[in-house]
Amino acid sequence: MDELTMQDLRDAFADKAESKGLEIVKGHGYSNGTFFDMEVKSPTGLRVYVMIEESRDEEYVNERYPAGGAS
Repeated sequence: MDELTMQDLRDAFADKAESKGLEIVKGHGYSNGTFFDMEVKSPTGLRVYVMIEESRDEEYVNERYPAGGAS
């Protein structure tokens, strides 16, 4: 199995969001391929901002996201 890329994760998230009736308001991928962000809106107007960042540097992740990598 090929390693997943950030583009694969972004596409999967967007596909799932759209299949649930959410509108992709805006989204960005970054040329270094280490993170993307996306804003989605529900039919009721709720907006959610999502950012997924890749890092294999455990020290960096623990400093940036002290709750174990999730924020």
